[in-house]
Amino acid sequence: MKSKLLATLLGGLLALPLSATVSFASGKAKSGGSKSETTLQAKLIPLVGGSVGDFEGKVKYKKKTGSKGSEEEIDAKVESEIPNATLGIADENSAADFSFLLVILQGSTTTEKGRCTLLIKEIDFEYEQGVTLTGLEAGYAAKVKEKTPLTGVATLSKKVGTCQVQTLVNNVLTAVDGVPDVALGDTAAIYALTPTPGSTPLLSGIFQSGHGDEDDEDDDD
Repeated sequence: MKSKLLATLLGGLLALPLSATVSFASGKAKSGGSKSETTLQAKLIPLVGGSVGDFEGKVKYKKKTGSKGSEEEIDAKVESEIPNATLGIADENSAADFSFLLVILQGSTTTEKGRCTLLIKEIDFEYEQGVTLTGLEAGYAAKVKEKTPLTGVATLSKKVGTCQVQTLVNNVLTAVDGVPDVALGDTAAIYALTPTPGSTPLLSGIFQSGHGDEDDEDDDD
């Protein structure tokens, strides 16, 4: 039996210099008439040789196009046991102080497409027979949607966290609010953001085709 304590934090995306090379790959697209839909998903796991305790996650990317324009969505989640000595999470309070940075890299290169900030979303209290507390787990998330009409201005909605993309502004590569345009073979990497920014990824994954296990169990949370 579980009961959930929801915690909402306000946070902004920090500019963090990153130097990481991680290689990965794969996609699924549906089309019908003038409409098409693409769903890609990356399972996030510790890098080979790394150890961050019970810590994992996933990133799902969706893109729909039709006669009125396009809609893109990033839904990223990571979960960590409490406590997690490797990450420095001692209890519920320190878990709430953490945030993570998702970086989307083009294919197996170090070229960054965009990044998202994952904030604390919930803390799960696990009980045995509804009485004995057996464990705690912190959940972090970023869920951002961008709608781009054929005419007019794109709109961005942020359910939790935030995302930015790299784009040219006056011939200068600049980070602006938006959903990264993920493609097959792109890399997802998770870095510590706060309280201590990390220079190497904790988790990484390959964007693959379609839905994975438990893909839609909590999409509407």
